[in-house]
Amino acid sequence: MDTKILQNKQSLLFLILGVTSYIIFILLARYCKPLTLANLLGCLAFIAYITTLAPSMFRAIFPNMRGNKILILLLKKRRDIGIISYILASNHALIMAVEKILTF
Repeated sequence: MDTKILQNKQSLLFLILGVTSYIIFILLARYCKPLTLANLLGCLAFIAYITTLAPSMFRAIFPNMRGNKILILLLKKRRDIGIISYILASNHALIMAVEKILTF
């Protein structure tokens, strides 16, 4: 029962962080060059995505690295990093779409 409550709190926290990041990045896009910000967000999303894939690739290619502390930390936080990657990528797409609509 406690794990369900904890998971619901964590899901609610990610939802709140996602919505606030949309608002913050839209406001930032109004005051700086939107394409530069969108490109930065896209690059950060790509790096976060690669970070979610890297631990399993390293475990498959280098089996001796199973005890590496950084690898273990990345495996434990893989879901969180994946959600962050999704939020960054969706912010990138949102800013690109808004910029496309405004220049159209």
